[in-house]
Amino acid sequence: MHRRLTPHLLLAGLLLSSLLLLAAVRAADAGPLDARVGETRAVYKTPTTTLHDQPTSLGKGAVVLPSGTRVRVLEVKQPWLRVQAAQGTGWLRSGETVEPSALNPNPRPVHTANAAGAVNQRDVSAAGRQFDAATVRGYRASRQGLRQAYAAVDAMEAATQALSPSESVGFITGGALGRRGQDYVRPPLLPPTKPKPQRREQPKPRGGIGGLLGGLGERLGGSTGRRLGEAVGQAAEGFQESAKQLQTSFTPEHEYYLGRAVAANAIAKYGIDPNPARRKYVRQVGDAIVRLSTRIPSTMGGYHFEVLNSDAVNAISGPGGFVLVTRGTVDACRSEDELAAVLAHELGHITNKHGELVIRASKAQQARFQGLVRAAGTGTGVSEQSWGAQLVKVFDGTVGELSRTASEHSYGSSYEFAADVESTYILVDVVYDHTAMLTQLQILAVRPGGRQHSATHASPQMRARQLQPTVQRYGPFRGGDRVKQARIDRINRAVGR
Repeated sequence: MHRRLTPHLLLAGLLLSSLLLLAAVRAADAGPLDARVGETRAVYKTPTTTLHDQPTSLGKGAVVLPSGTRVRVLEVKQPWLRVQAAQGTGWLRSGETVEPSALNPNPRPVHTANAAGAVNQRDVSAAGRQFDAATVRGYRASRQGLRQAYAAVDAMEAATQALSPSESVGFITGGALGRRGQDYVRPPLLPPTKPKPQRREQPKPRGGIGGLLGGLGERLGGSTGRRLGEAVGQAAEGFQESAKQLQTSFTPEHEYYLGRAVAANAIAKYGIDPNPARRKYVRQVGDAIVRLSTRIPSTMGGYHFEVLNSDAVNAISGPGGFVLVTRGTVDACRSEDELAAVLAHELGHITNKHGELVIRASKAQQARFQGLVRAAGTGTGVSEQSWGAQLVKVFDGTVGELSRTASEHSYGSSYEFAADVESTYILVDVVYDHTAMLTQLQILAVRPGGRQHSATHASPQMRARQLQPTVQRYGPFRGGDRVKQARIDRINRAVGR
């Protein structure tokens, strides 16, 4: 005969079921909990991680592993793993391990000391056929006031490289970010644009300008004349290819150098926030987003974050992965989730190439590119020196327009809406509060002195209405009060509240 369940037993059973369900939900959102027997993982805790003789925190600490130690999983009893390391065998929490590639050093900045050095007239006149380091040297020579700002951009990239991978993983796990199955690896860098291989000399005249001038040169000066004519023709063809490329789309290399210039102009205008704790914190939040979101594509130079020395509420992004927020923006964020929403919004502009789309639609930029095409079309009338000067002039105008668009947020309503939606998708991907962008817009709508709308920038009220259906699809954020408070505490410590 079965014993009847009393109300107390029923209540206890329901409570136990709820706790098990909550544990399952939390487990589903924890990246290290997908560890499997036989795989290799790495411990990231600093300075050391202790192996226990039993799968419990009450077990004796048998072995101490330094950060970065690789271990082989022998047995899984979540949230514990029995692992084998060179130092011995024991149990540790799965959350103390990560895929080994997540602890690889961050890549070195693409920018080199040679490109950052002094420029001379030869560098200016010999600027290359694209928006590259040579063109930037010419641009910087004409903009001596940006010297210190470019040094700050160099430091911005170096600070990204200097981020400790172990600290980055600890920041992710400490904020309950990521979900099961996600890795913690930054996107790989794209290789620089490779120039087209030079054509080898052929016994017969080739087609195009090179072939035409080569044939003419051969009739006038034999083989020597042919080689000279072909060389001049190849240069002209190179100018034409460059003009067509710039007129069509920016390569990752173009984006990198344009983004550096936009960042330098923003820093020259505002300066760098003197608070290192605030700056490091913003960099860690940005790093967590880049590591966790599958929506962040690779770039040539990676992603870099900095804080500008201004109390105004604003954020600026440059092509190729440069995101700068003002001190006033960071201080206005009440939680880490809101700061993540601001960074994700700027990343949305970058990944959707909104800056490039806006300037390509402008009459001024069309005139710049058409001027390049006309100059290249003159064939032998263009020299390396005159072409370099043309490129520097177009680069200067392009950077100026990109900088104004980014600082004034004159992307247009459709691109602002798109960045709002993209930021929400990124927040969902990283397991930040996906309602944070909507909350930010609602606050801006009623805050005195908040960013005002214009003919090209929709009002916060309108943007909030547009974003509402996207946010509602995901329902309320279920991160839990403890997670929310931990993130609030982190930003309060960083800004000194």
